Amino acid sequence: MLNEEKIRLMTKAAAFEEREKKGILRTNRFFCFDFVTGGMLKTAVGITIGAVLVAALWGLIHIEELLTQTRLEAFIDIGLTIVFYYAIVLLIYTAISLVVYLIKYWRAEAQMQQYVNLLRRIEKIDEREASRGSAPAAEDRHKETIIR
Repeated sequence: MLNEEKIRLMTKAAAFEEREKKGILRTNRFFCFDFVTGGMLKTAVGITIGAVLVAALWGLIHIEELLTQTRLEAFIDIGLTIVFYYAIVLLIYTAISLVVYLIKYWRAEAQMQQYVNLLRRIEKIDEREASRGSAPAAEDRHKETIIR
């Protein structure tokens, strides 16, 4: 006889796996520190590339002024200003990415816990059916679920 509750739970589990294959299931392969550090590193690389492009664009726009200024102090001042603004933007965006990736990880962890609870409920139903004798291969299905 079919267990409607078990079918409903298994459908929810399969829908979760299909929907969250790329997001939550990937996120939870990492420890929190690793996930957040990786996200912050991606942000820092993006900011660095953006800063280099903006500095190059600024340099191209002001190339005539830069070539006519022969004083070394002016180039040093421009370089220090660029580095100063780069450091400020980098710190701000890295701090923002820290918060964003922490929240993203915590949400993924909470959703993954719901998924694990769903699988536990399915396992309890399997155990009840096995104790009644209607599902002799419950252990095999449990192993198959874990392997996925």
